[in-house]
Amino acid sequence: HCVPLAGSVEYVAADGASWTLAMLQARVTNQGDAWSFTVDQLAAILELRRATAEDADGAADALIERMKVLARRVAELHVALARPTGAAAFDPEPMQPSDVARWARETRDECRRTVEVLARERWTRDKRLVALARRVAREAPRLAERIERLSRAAPSGLKTRVHGDLHLAQVLIARDDFLLIDFEGEPQRSFE
Repeated sequence: HCVPLAGSVEYVAADGASWTLAMLQARVTNQGDAWSFTVDQLAAILELRRATAEDADGAADALIERMKVLARRVAELHVALARPTGAAAFDPEPMQPSDVARWARETRDECRRTVEVLARERWTRDKRLVALARRVAREAPRLAERIERLSRAAPSGLKTRVHGDLHLAQVLIARDDFLLIDFEGEPQRSFE
C-alpha cells in the first residue's frame, strides 16, 4: 500500500526524456512511523520480560504478526516494481556485466567508508561497540575478497526499480496496516 498520488510536475526534455520533479501526495491519517513503533514495542517487550515472561511472549507474538503484514506489503511493492509497464524507464531489464561491476565498485567503496568510520572510534564511548567495530575492521579484507568474488559473477536475472531508501522510518502505520512513503530515493546518491 502506497500513499495515493494527488499530482506531479514533470520536466520533458527535447529528446522526449522526462523526469518527475515534484509529487503531491494525499495526507494520510496515521499512527506514526514503523521505526518509532518498533522501537517502542521492543522496549515494552523488554520491560515486560523483566516482570514476567508470559506477558512479554504475547507482546512479542503481536509484534511478529504486525511485521508479517509489513513483510507482505514490502513484497507486494517489489512485485509491482518488477511488473512490466510498457514505459521503458520503468520496465525490468536484463542485468549487464557493467551493472555487476558498478554495484561491486559501489559496495566496495561503501564498505571502505564504513570501515574508516568504525576505525575512528570517536563515534561511541561504549567499549563493547568499540570492540565490535575493531572486529568488523579486522574482517574488512575478507569482506573485500567476497565483494571481489561476487563482482566476477556472470549477471543473471533482471534489474528493476526499487524504493531507493526503504527503511522503517519510511513506513507509516495506518489502521493496523502499513503505507510505504518517500520514494524520492537516498539523498546521498546521484539522481541517476
